[in-house]
Formats: sequence, structure tokens, C-alpha cells
Amino acid sequence: MKRSTASPSWQSLLLVFGLLFGATAKPATSGELFSQGLKEYDGGNYPAAIKNWEELKQQSDSSAVRYNLGHAYYRAKQMGRAIFELRKAQELSPRDPDLKFNLNYLRHHTVDKVPSLSEWAFLSDKEIQGWFAAVSFLAWLAVAFGAWSQNPKLRPFSRTLIGLWIVSLLFTLAQVWTRNPFGVVIANEASVYSGLGKDTVLLFQLHEGTEFTVGDQTQPEWLQIQLPDGKKGWLKRDEAVFEG
Repeated sequence: MKRSTASPSWQSLLLVFGLLFGATAKPATSGELFSQGLKEYDGGNYPAAIKNWEELKQQSDSSAVRYNLGHAYYRAKQMGRAIFELRKAQELSPRDPDLKFNLNYLRHHTVDKVPSLSEWAFLSDKEIQGWFAAVSFLAWLAVAFGAWSQNPKLRPFSRTLIGLWIVSLLFTLAQVWTRNPFGVVIANEASVYSGLGKDTVLLFQLHEGTEFTVGDQTQPEWLQIQLPDGKKGWLKRDEAVFEG
């Protein structure tokens, strides 16, 4: 993948991440997994790097781990999984320009040109929680101060903060309620059908790297999906990687 000249190289990011690991109180196994993965990556053994970093992800999921996995999958010529990992990394670091650059690069090289699923995600879940906690603290502080103070000039200020808290609450609930799991096609070519019965009809075909939102996940071998343009259908589970 190419990078913008203003962004640090992936080698530098990997090395910095390795230094950070060494400086924290992480279990020794985490550092070993990262170091071994980096060694395999530098040696061109991308499947081995993926194996180490997938195990590391189970111990300590982070934007940096997902970012490294995305690069390793890309080098291993697994475009769909690369997009999935970078997309998950972007959820954790939604304003990272390097992640955005790399995701756009990969999406540009997919066969199916569909709208991006993640352009709206300007705040991560953790950032939303932090924002809501901060506003809640200020709002309740305003309530307490307004109850204690006898100065009528301060009441509009308290009401403003309480109104801001209500807006933040509605925004947070909207983010939670409207967020759907997403997935990415990992098969070279995948068929999408109208249903699961005998009379099902082939609707369209997708190719590796296409992103979708996930609907019904109750079927053992099938997955209901929806594309950003509104098209829906059923896809075989083993032809995609997706959030559970």
C-alpha cells in the first residue's frame, strides 16, 4: 500500500508500537508475540506474522494491532481481511489520517465500487462514552451548583448545561441504536441470493473486499447482508468475515 508523504512509514509505526509494548506492564507473552510477528513480517513470512498477531489480538485488541494485521493480510494477498482489520482499527482511531489513507487505497482497488460504510464514523465508541461522561459531569455539577446558589443569573447557565446533557444523551443512544455489525467479502467471488428456500433466486455477485452491514445471523451456513446502496440478500458465511 502507498502512503502519503506526511504520514510515517509502516516500518516506523511498527517499531514505535514495539517500543511502547516494551515500556508497558504487558505480559511477556504479548511482547513475544509482537516481536515474533514483526520478525516474520520483515522476513516476508506473512502467514506466520498473521498467526502471531491474531493471537496477540485476542490478548490485547487495539488499533495498532489491527493496523499491523491489515498490512500483513494485504501482503499475503488477502484483500478482504486486510480491509476488515483496517476498518476495525479505524473504529478505534477514527481520525487517524494514515488509516484513512490506507483504507481508501484498498477500497480503490476492489472490484465492486460501492459507497464506504465508515465515512460517518467520526467518533469511536470510547470517544462517545468519554464525551457523554464529561457532559454528564458538567450537567450534574450545574444542577448541584444551581440548587446551592441563590443567584438567579446562574440559572440560565445551569439550564444550558442540562440541555446539552439531554442532547448528548440522545446522540449517544442514536449512535448505539443505529450501529449495525459490518462484514467484508473474503471470497474471490460470492453469490448473493434472495432467500434460503428452493425457490431462491441469484440476485447479484460480489467480489473480495466489498463491505456490507449484517442482518440476520441466526442461520448456521448463511448470512443476511445489506449493501450501502440498499441491496439485500443472503451470502454464505464462509465467504465473508464479519462482526458477531
